Amino acid sequence: MSNTAGKRKASSLQPFSDNSRREKRLFSPRHASYGWVLVSVLGLTTILSYGTTQYLFGTLVIPVSDTFHWNRASVSIVYSVSLLLAGLLGVPVGYLVDRYGARLLMTLGSLLGGLTLFGLASAHAAWQFALLWVGGMGVAMALFLYPVTFTVITIWFGQGRGKAFAVLTFLGGLASPIFFPLAGALLPIMGWRSMLFLFGGLHLVISVPLHGLLLRRAPPRKEPQREHEQQTHSLLYGEGVPARQAFFAFLAFHLARCEKKERAEPSAVLMAARRNMAGMLGSISESGMMGSGLSAVR
Repeated sequence: MSNTAGKRKASSLQPFSDNSRREKRLFSPRHASYGWVLVSVLGLTTILSYGTTQYLFGTLVIPVSDTFHWNRASVSIVYSVSLLLAGLLGVPVGYLVDRYGARLLMTLGSLLGGLTLFGLASAHAAWQFALLWVGGMGVAMALFLYPVTFTVITIWFGQGRGKAFAVLTFLGGLASPIFFPLAGALLPIMGWRSMLFLFGGLHLVISVPLHGLLLRRAPPRKEPQREHEQQTHSLLYGEGVPARQAFFAFLAFHLARCEKKERAEPSAVLMAARRNMAGMLGSISESGMMGSGLSAVR
């Protein structure tokens, strides 16, 4: 009897031990270590992406207005429309990330961003500048800003995802203290056109190779239903306090920045979930439109 009971107990515990072994394989040290490599890479490219889009535009308003004899309100409208376009593209971009992966889209986005900056530097009329910034940079921002980078982190991290989000958001926040003074120093020295050529070259030399060579799909996951429930609980309720703190700190960070600067940024947490279960977190438009939603994971 005792042997039979022992066998039954062992068999009942077998599924749990199997699940534990599967989770260890899924979140192996090698897997997690490469995830942190991606956090570092995306942190660097996020600094460049935000620094040459949202933080660059403020330094361009006056020189572009003087060059094309355009009032500053009209120049600012161009930026707002580009943000609106980037936000509207969030849903189709989320579908494409789910289908093709972030590597292709972020590489194309960085390539488009660099070429768009080259085109902006060569613009000879106000309508050319407006068309390039809205059509080129608006699409590029939809491809390489936080919505896509956060999807990569979501896919690569299970445990420790809150820390990864916090580190990436911190690194991305360095774009402002780096590019505001940098653009302000370069503008009187080389002019806005040469500065845009320089920043466009940075996209092609830094972001395109990093996205194209280092981004990759995470290893395939087993038991998607169980894993989806665990990851959603981890993001919203935390593996303890750190994940929950990172989640709400991210929201507070963007709301405070939007209120302080009175401008928008396409900062949504768009995460691919099963087939199109995506949401937005943060601020999206300078004219007062703010969207927030439940982030999900694939």
